[in-house]
Amino acid sequence: MNHQTPRFLMAALGVLLLPLIVASQEMTEAEALLRFERESASLKGLAAQVRGIQADVRSWSRPANPNVAYTQEDAAGTRDEFFLLQQILPISGRLGLMRKAGRATVSSAEAETAFAKAQLRSDFRAAFYGLLAAQERLVLLESGIQPLREIARA
Repeated sequence: MNHQTPRFLMAALGVLLLPLIVASQEMTEAEALLRFERESASLKGLAAQVRGIQADVRSWSRPANPNVAYTQEDAAGTRDEFFLLQQILPISGRLGLMRKAGRATVSSAEAETAFAKAQLRSDFRAAFYGLLAAQERLVLLESGIQPLREIARA
């Protein structure tokens, strides 16, 4: 026996058991859609993208941090020390405009995400019903072949 034998046996066992496993996993559309929404990396990525935009927007609308500086100067035998505290005051109305722009940006991102989620759900439903149709065709074909098999055996 070589190294390939256990892999071959496992593959053959998987092929033999696959119809039993697949047959036991019947799901309704609602169950499949719920599972898709719970496990889809694409949907989770879209939600994370909106959270990232919200975090960026919060930084737009915050006032600047204060600056603190300490300097010493020696000139003509005298030593001067300066302590400077600087705070920018947003009196131009820019901060309010940035908040408004931030809300619009977040709203736009949420709308785009909702649209993308609806498209993903629609694509999933189309794939689900495509699979269901293929399963029904397979059942019909097998039921049509069964009488032919009986004739061939006789």
